[in-house]
Amino acid sequence: MRLRRIALAIALIVFGVVPAAVALTADPFGPVEVADPTWHPGSFFNGGQRPFVGADGAGNVLLATAFRSGGNDQLAVYERCGAGPVTWQRTVLTSAAKGVESQSMRVARDGTAMVVWRVSEGGTQKHYSRTRPPGGAWEEPQEIVTDADVTSVQIALSDSGDAIAAWADSTPAGTWTSIRPAGGTWGTPELMSGSPASVNVAMSSGGDALVAYKHPTLGLVYARHKPAGQGY
Repeated sequence: MRLRRIALAIALIVFGVVPAAVALTADPFGPVEVADPTWHPGSFFNGGQRPFVGADGAGNVLLATAFRSGGNDQLAVYERCGAGPVTWQRTVLTSAAKGVESQSMRVARDGTAMVVWRVSEGGTQKHYSRTRPPGGAWEEPQEIVTDADVTSVQIALSDSGDAIAAWADSTPAGTWTSIRPAGGTWGTPELMSGSPASVNVAMSSGGDALVAYKHPTLGLVYARHKPAGQGY
C-alpha cells in the first residue's frame, strides 16, 4: 500500500495526471470498519459459528454474528448505519440458557430480514427464526422444526418477505419444507422427497420456490419447483 501511494505521488509530480496503469491499481474499497467490536477467541468461528451478511434493494446491510456470554454462544445482528462516520448498531436476538448455533440469515429486497439458529437441549434440536419487517422491529422467535435428527435448516426469501425453509430428517425419513408468508407464521411441513438429502432452496421475487437436493445413493441432483401458493 505504501509503495502504491509513493508511485501515485511520483506520477502526479512528473505527469500532472494519474496514468491509467496506476489508477487501475487503486484500492476500490473504503476504509476498514469494525462491524462487530466484540472480542472473539481465535478458534471461535472454526466450529459451527460463522458470521452472515445480507443487503436489501436499497443497499442497507445487516451482519449476523455470534458472541460468547456467560460461557454460552448467543446471536446478535448489526445494522450498518450512516455514511460518515459509519456506525454498526447492535441488536441481541437470543438469550438461550444453553446457547445457540447460528444457521443462516437472509435479507429480502424490500428490507425483510430473517435469522435462523439452532438450540440443542433435551436430546433434540430446535430450530427457530426471527424476522424483522421493513422499517420495523425484530419480531418474537418462531419455531420452524424440532427434531433430534434435524441438524440444519436452509431458508430463502422472496422480494416481499415470503419465506421457505427446507431440511432433511431420518425419522420420519424425508426431505421437508415449510412456507411462511410475509408477516405470518411457518406452515405445516410438507414432504418433498421420501429420502433425507442434502438440500438447498431459492425463492423468486414473486414467491416461487425451487428446492435442489442430492439423491443419497445415486449421487444425482434433483430439483422441484413450487409455484407461489401452490403445491409441488
